Amino acid sequence: MAHRRWLELLHPFRMDKDSFDGMEEHEGPPHSLTGEKVLAELKDVMHTEKNVCDSLIGTLMNIDGKTKDHLKGRRDLEEMSIRNELHPEPLSNGKVYLPPACFEMDKKEKQKFCNVLKEVKVPDGYAANISRCIQVKPTPKIQLCSKVLKQNDLFNMEKDIGKILCDLERIFPPSFFDVVIHLSVHLASEARLGGPIHYRWMYPIEKYLGTLKSYVRNKSKPEGSIAEGYLAKECLSFCSLYLPSDVETIHNKTSRNHDDGGDDNVLPTFCMPGRPIGAANVVKLSYDTLAIAHSHVMFNCSEIDFLRTEHLNILSHQNSKKCKRDIQHLHSQEFEEWLSDYVDEDMTIRDNRITSDIETLANGPSEVVKKYKGYIINGFRFHIKDVEKNRTTQNSGVILQALTSSFSSARDNNPIVGDVTYYGVLKDIIELQYGDEKKVVLFHCDWISNGSRIKVDENGFTTLDFRGLKQTKEPYILASQAQQVFYVADPVSKDWKVVIKTTPRDNFDMDEQICIDDVETHL
Repeated sequence: MAHRRWLELLHPFRMDKDSFDGMEEHEGPPHSLTGEKVLAELKDVMHTEKNVCDSLIGTLMNIDGKTKDHLKGRRDLEEMSIRNELHPEPLSNGKVYLPPACFEMDKKEKQKFCNVLKEVKVPDGYAANISRCIQVKPTPKIQLCSKVLKQNDLFNMEKDIGKILCDLERIFPPSFFDVVIHLSVHLASEARLGGPIHYRWMYPIEKYLGTLKSYVRNKSKPEGSIAEGYLAKECLSFCSLYLPSDVETIHNKTSRNHDDGGDDNVLPTFCMPGRPIGAANVVKLSYDTLAIAHSHVMFNCSEIDFLRTEHLNILSHQNSKKCKRDIQHLHSQEFEEWLSDYVDEDMTIRDNRITSDIETLANGPSEVVKKYKGYIINGFRFHIKDVEKNRTTQNSGVILQALTSSFSSARDNNPIVGDVTYYGVLKDIIELQYGDEKKVVLFHCDWISNGSRIKVDENGFTTLDFRGLKQTKEPYILASQAQQVFYVADPVSKDWKVVIKTTPRDNFDMDEQICIDDVETHL
């Protein structure tokens, strides 16, 4: 095993004999391999990832033929004179009793683990329907598989992998640590030398092999069926090159969650990207609901910041004895009416800052709106909660990162400004109509931001309690502000949900500046 060689020289694990192989470890890590040797040893990350996952799940759930904790592994412990509590015990009937290990799941824990996988719902396109593979009576998302890798993260990962393997070495028997487990030591080094693993792993090839298998119609002649199917596809693909550009083909087909990009010739609030899913339902909103929705649009339009500042200055001058909190409250109540009057007066004073789009915004939206059950924006596919009842996917989780100012008391004149994370469930999607052609799409959500309904467990996971959640005073956000999460039932705390963040499939989190000097050339 000897994974302690990758730890710092003064790490306490190096002197711990009882938890490992009965000896101290004083050697350092072996010499770093060149890029060619690393790639030759690893071959493919996909199979390493799969085999490590199989070994972990098989051992934890004690699956016959998959577990590494078997009689031979216990005999190894006995021969090495370590972990006496796990040594096999002979019985009077000639059989051998293997004492249960601390990592082994009992029947109740196995059922709970399978129930989580059976009932989990993930966003559309995030993963296959894993519940079909579960019988009740993960592959974890690791940073190494990210689309964008950073040098500092990979160096830290090399250190973390050694520490994780040592933690596993203290728990699992030596038989668990075969060559596949050891190969994970070199995964970060391979990514640092060769770049993102998406260009080298086997998933695309395995997927394409599945496509070739689908061409088989005559099982007695599989090669001929594959050849005919491949030839037919190539012919159709070649012919599609001569079709008009407005005809969707394999060559110009947009991604599944592509939005239209918006219109750059109007106010940004009116040109947000995105496209609805399904037909619209035309309804009439009440006056109070429409006022709340319009208020959110007004206070999230950066193009009228100068007007909000001007209104705040007027209120501060007129109410010099009031604290900032009261002035902010007056501002939120009176700004819409003040802006409408200001725009009307502008017809006489002619303020050049007031554009036609600002006039349209100040006049307010129509009380007749369109409602949708789904919307695609920011690379995500959203559905309202009611749509998911009979589906195996979950697309109603919303997260919002907002810059919020708060006051500690009614007399506080120094508001604290900070980032606040809001977690929500999408209830409704409405499209406000301003004038004849301008539109703004809003998401109506149930929100949790702080308090007793949110907590972070010892492993760093954020968990939420949505039971009996009441509607907030400001339930709306702009659709362009929404990012997506999904919620998984916490098997330990009943009725609590664990938050899992997602990223768009076609987006890459690239740094604005890339330093070419940081690239190492070992090949």
